[in-house]
Amino acid sequence: MSEPEDIDEVLHDLHRFAERRSEYTPLDKGAFVDIRQIETEDDSGPEDELILGDEYVTYLVFAEERQISDFSISTEDDYIEVKTDDFTVKRELRIRIDPEESSTTYANGVLSVKLKRIRERDAVG
Repeated sequence: MSEPEDIDEVLHDLHRFAERRSEYTPLDKGAFVDIRQIETEDDSGPEDELILGDEYVTYLVFAEERQISDFSISTEDDYIEVKTDDFTVKRELRIRIDPEESSTTYANGVLSVKLKRIRERDAVG
């Protein structure tokens, strides 16, 4: 179980993400009726966001109506991959993380994966 301070950090990150989402202007779907759309695999996946902190990185995936057991999460030194039966999202982190030190929560349709950053000073020695 997470420590109370970890829950506060997750809630803070969720609040920041919700603020960013609300800043986007909704598109007029009728404006694109006659324009051929480019389809990619990324379009079928859920929205995600990476929040970089000094000590931790928080990766958020919006996937409603699920349980935490529905997700399979893989991490390596500089990427994270989240899979379900319906989708796979993979994000390059561009920073090093400790795959052994992470915490995962799922609440209100948002999967939150908190990963410890490895600083250059931490990697030496």
